Amino acid sequence: MWQNAPAGYEGGYGWMHGDGGWMGMGLQGLFWILILIAVVWVIVWASRMAGGPQPGKTGAEERPSAMDILDERYARGEIDREDYMARKADLESRE
Repeated sequence: MWQNAPAGYEGGYGWMHGDGGWMGMGLQGLFWILILIAVVWVIVWASRMAGGPQPGKTGAEERPSAMDILDERYARGEIDREDYMARKADLESRE
C-alpha cells in the first residue's frame, strides 16, 4: 500500500498529514477561511445583540413625544407662556 511513499513517511490519516485526506487536497485554506468568517460573524452578532434595544422597551418609549419636547423648551425658557399655550393647544387638537 505504501510502496511509493517517500522515505520517512509513516502514513496515517489525520489533519495536515498530506496523505490525500480532505485537508491535504488543497482545502486547508478554505477550511481556515470558513472558520475566520464564522468567528467574525459571531463577534458582529454578539455586538449587535449587546447594543440592541432593551427588553420591554419599544421605539416609542425611547423617543420623547412632541408634548415632552414642548414642555422642555418652555422649562428652559426658549419659548414664552403665550407661545407655549398656543403650541400646546395645537398639539392637543391633533390628538
